[in-house]
This record gives sequence, C-alpha cells and structure tokens, in this order.
Amino acid sequence: EKEDIVVKNGVMLIKPTRSSDDYCGENALEIAKELLGAGFENVTLKPVKVLSKRAKKRYGEINSISINGKAEFLGIKKVPASSYIVIEYSDFKKNVDAGVYTSVAKSYTGNYESY
Repeated sequence: EKEDIVVKNGVMLIKPTRSSDDYCGENALEIAKELLGAGFENVTLKPVKVLSKRAKKRYGEINSISINGKAEFLGIKKVPASSYIVIEYSDFKKNVDAGVYTSVAKSYTGNYESY
C-alpha cells in the first residue's frame, strides 16, 4: 500500500510486511518473495542445519529474520529499501533441490543471495 512506502531525503523507506515474530515458522522462500515484492532490495536466505531427527520444523521454515542486524522489529517502523535482510531457515533434509530456494532471484527484482 502507498502509506507503507515513502521517500525521505532521496531514500525509499518501506514498512516490513510483518513483525519479526510473525515471520517465524513461515516458509523462507515465500517470505523472501513477499519482501522483494514489497520493494526490499537485499534479501539473503541462510540455511541452518537441524541435526535432530526429532525436530518438527518443516524444511524451509524460518528460524529467525533480521533487518540490518536487528532480529526484533515490530513491522511498523519504515526502513530503507536497501536494508540487509537475512532469513535463517531450517535445513535438515537430504536430497532437497536447493535450486528451488535460489530461484527467487529469477522471479523477483532486487539483490538476492543464498548460502
């Protein structure tokens, strides 16, 4: 929405689509697409190995998300579109095509990285 994006002193500021707590448990790829679609330019997906077989998290489920190094945010304060967003997600399955998680760069504009 228009009120979620403003330009101040030549810098585009965007309100995150949710608060940090609301991202946890969501699918990392879908959230990366959501953030890039909102206008953010730098989204990085970082897999976190989950070694326990008893872990109940789904592959690709978000463990944490940070904006410019801050892991807690309310989703109400606007931040620069060029902010660095790192999404850490559960990675425990073998033989999963990691290309699915890197394909977001082909579908959406902005800088995208995957570890």
